[in-house]
Amino acid sequence: PVNPFWSARYDKAMVCFLACLQEFADFAKGQDRAKKHSPEFELPYKLEADKIDGKTIKYSFNRDDKWTAALKLMLSDLKVALSWLTDRGMPA
Repeated sequence: PVNPFWSARYDKAMVCFLACLQEFADFAKGQDRAKKHSPEFELPYKLEADKIDGKTIKYSFNRDDKWTAALKLMLSDLKVALSWLTDRGMPA
């Protein structure tokens, strides 16, 4: 993002992306619960609205190092989600 207008749109998109990731986590946990898999799926870093493990994903009014740390945590959560999907995901 170069200007505040694009930065606000970027922030909104990232918050929506985290909401989708949380929906996937809820779905995966429900699938594990229904199939009695143990342990049940859980993301390593807690998602709350625009935050991952307490770090905001928003670019606006954020320092680069904190924003980068939040992105790193998001990628770790995505890696776990991908691993679950390849191991236990629904057949094609």
